Amino acid sequence: MALKEIPNGLLADLSNDPLGIGTRPLLSWIVPNSIGNGLQSAYRIQVSYDIDGFDNSALLYYDSSRVISSDSASVKLGTNLPPGTLMYWRVKVFYDGTLSSDWSLPQRIVTIHPDLSLSSSSCIWRTADQSKDMPWVLFRKEFGVKKKLRNAILYAGGRSTKEDRQFLFRCFVNGQQVGVGPSRSSAAEFRYQTFEVTKLLHDNNCLSFLAWSAPNTSPFIRVELFLTYSDGTKEKIVSGADWKVSNGNGWRTSTEGLGTHFYNAPSETIDARREPIGWTLPGFSDANWENPSLITASGSWQPSTSEPIGYFTVKPVAAVKILPKIWRFDLQKEIVGGIRITVDSKVEETLIVRLGEQLDGERVKFKLITKNVYQENWTLRKGNQSLEHWGYRGFRWIEVETQSDVDLSQCILGTVLRLPFREEESYFKSNLPDLDRVWDYCRYSINALRMDLHQDTPTRERGPYEGDSLVTQLCEQYLQRSFALARSSIRYLADNPTWPTEYRLMLTLLVWRDYVATGDLEFVGSIYPLLKQRNMDSYINSLGLVENQVTKNDLVDWPASCRDGYVFTPVNTVINAWQCATYSTLSNLAQALGYAEDAQKYSNAAIKMKNAINKNLTASNGIYVDGLKQSHQSQHASAFTLALGIAD
Repeated sequence: MALKEIPNGLLADLSNDPLGIGTRPLLSWIVPNSIGNGLQSAYRIQVSYDIDGFDNSALLYYDSSRVISSDSASVKLGTNLPPGTLMYWRVKVFYDGTLSSDWSLPQRIVTIHPDLSLSSSSCIWRTADQSKDMPWVLFRKEFGVKKKLRNAILYAGGRSTKEDRQFLFRCFVNGQQVGVGPSRSSAAEFRYQTFEVTKLLHDNNCLSFLAWSAPNTSPFIRVELFLTYSDGTKEKIVSGADWKVSNGNGWRTSTEGLGTHFYNAPSETIDARREPIGWTLPGFSDANWENPSLITASGSWQPSTSEPIGYFTVKPVAAVKILPKIWRFDLQKEIVGGIRITVDSKVEETLIVRLGEQLDGERVKFKLITKNVYQENWTLRKGNQSLEHWGYRGFRWIEVETQSDVDLSQCILGTVLRLPFREEESYFKSNLPDLDRVWDYCRYSINALRMDLHQDTPTRERGPYEGDSLVTQLCEQYLQRSFALARSSIRYLADNPTWPTEYRLMLTLLVWRDYVATGDLEFVGSIYPLLKQRNMDSYINSLGLVENQVTKNDLVDWPASCRDGYVFTPVNTVINAWQCATYSTLSNLAQALGYAEDAQKYSNAAIKMKNAINKNLTASNGIYVDGLKQSHQSQHASAFTLALGIAD
């Protein structure tokens, strides 16, 4: 007997939109709870080449039959999928011998590129000699679709964007933006993004990229488009010497000022008079464009481990002419992205575009307190046109200064870059308006900052930190059935630990929270040896406490004005609280992995350190002090010991 309720919340390799996943993915679903108290006794999984092919033996790739198991999280698929393939999977669950759900809605999956090593024959840039190159480069390739198409998968990547802390390119298919990429590399690997572009293709097509790279960074892109026709035949469109490339300067130029000393990013001067109009569309004349150079590159070619960043637009809630030739626009909330100006101009004129997070009186404060400068010149040509940022910024307010009396009141949109956010998955309403505002503020902050990694800000650093990620991971798990972004950030931080003393310890807590949410022991096992190395075992003194004579990297809180006068000493209460919590968490992870000896070892270490903290780092009134032989009792000394389970 089939019940009407069906499994939902399908994930493949933790992703809601599994593009570029492994060939043996981990599958998860939510069991309907209306019958049998939601207690699953068995499941059945099917995989098909087509969304409508589950009942067609020629298209059905895999059927698990009934598997007796209560598992519904991180269930490893019982077969290997072919790489470079678009497929669909679905699941039904059983409650007892007679009751089952109906089939879930199918979820699309696209597997990884079949070749995970770089091939120099498909890595291209305008020129291999960077001394003759310019930062902005336009790539394009026209091609035809010969037969009825089943699907089209685009793999696009390039050099590491780790130092730039942003993407290398924006990608377009037939004039429509597909996405940005690649995501940041965590080590020496090169990353690529995966997109499905089936519905964007026609008989005649153009694949194009607008790219920017900082000087002397050895840039390249690599692109492969897999076409699968309805008759089962396949074709590939690959980046190579037959593509066309143009120097983007003249239309776009870069000046100093957008980024800070933490990263490179272009401040974008745009001259629409020099735009190669229609260059992203088929039929554009590129006879005067060059052929690209093949770039020698070797290394590992790995998929992005987070979902593709989405592209959205938001309309200003207010447009005000604050001076005769100065318009100000309010997006109501800060966004991560840029702006688009669409206008039918009667004259050629230069606009001064200013963005900011705050106002200075009536004007937009475009020199941010983070040292970013958000001011650029955009020159209009006569006629209809759209000018848009390529990179991203963090801002709420827009100011545009004109030379003429052009009416811009309906011409501005904010262009948002972030991962998709499913509004229906979280809701809160109370009888306290201020509490509702706090909820909305916090929820929106998590939503707006969902990029390729957890990062501190989109303005000053754009960098992931263990402490920031610990907060963001927990918030995100409360708001979304979303785990891939946190997992990507954990992987990055495993390879790139940050400088604060206690932050290196937090990686263990991040992994534990990941395990509790996903049940993925395979990932825990892969990172467990590194977690053991992150402990401060060699700093433990005769009292059983962490003692570090170098205190300059102890953070406690930031900025310094928020530390409640915390007194830093070699035996720091907050550092010891974090180490104690890390030992306890390592014990839990070891137990989950079946490492009984390690589990007991770290449990003993946690108990010993907890006792040492409570004996040596409390005052006679029972309140925690900042450190050994200190009398100052900051809020932080007690807050962290309470939060991390040290207090009795």
